[in-house]
Amino acid sequence: MASQKSKGRAKTKARTELALLWQAALHEYVTAVAWCPTGARLAASSAAGEVALYTLKSGEVTFLQTEHRESIDALAVSADGQFLAAGGQSGNVWIWQLQGDDTDPTPITTLAYARTWIDCLQWHPRLPLLAFSLGRSAQVWDAAGRTVVNTCRFETSPVLDMAWHPQGQQLSLGGNQSIKTWRSADWDDDPEVREIGGASEATAWSPDGIYLASGNNDRSVMVWPTDSPHPWRMQGFSGKVRQLAWSHPVGGVPLLASVSGEGIVVWR
Repeated sequence: MASQKSKGRAKTKARTELALLWQAALHEYVTAVAWCPTGARLAASSAAGEVALYTLKSGEVTFLQTEHRESIDALAVSADGQFLAAGGQSGNVWIWQLQGDDTDPTPITTLAYARTWIDCLQWHPRLPLLAFSLGRSAQVWDAAGRTVVNTCRFETSPVLDMAWHPQGQQLSLGGNQSIKTWRSADWDDDPEVREIGGASEATAWSPDGIYLASGNNDRSVMVWPTDSPHPWRMQGFSGKVRQLAWSHPVGGVPLLASVSGEGIVVWR
């Protein structure tokens, strides 16, 4: 009984330590959020096309994009905190320079792709390189040089998800029947192809770069060690596996959380 009371006190204390820092209402549901690396700013986007930037120190909210009835579906801040990118239904990729935590963001470019829905985008983990989906391909854009570095053609289906290797040496694209991985040292080389039974809804490298995981629409998860072409396959999920999240290694081994329907399964 004493241990139960102590547990109850611990829970109560934890709740009292939480404080609401910011609350705002957008015109439609929130589609994506992204923290700046310093934790000083948080960006959020909506299905109405809004992009809002909240500054923790001042409590101010700056709307970089107002309501225009075309959804923003992808949002990301570069690893150095200098750039914010957003894309979605309109086929535009907007990029702002953040210039520190206390200055107003500056729009630097809008990349326009008519009749193309930008489903996903990701910054390189070390360099100002932005990868974003373009239907059956993905483009890599250099924010420093303001130029296109490469176009990776998936060809067999639209790109459903993407993931940079944590050291930035590779870019993996998930789609129907496979995950394809390009080496950034030579974009012109043929990609490495990992076959799957269905379509990869979620693609994720582990933080140590040793494992590549795919959450699939055939209710399975597949994981490839980098030193083996043969994956582990976990089946029996209640529905499509739509999200994956790796932990940092625990006891030398990372954990993989997979989301399907109303369930979350964690694998070791």
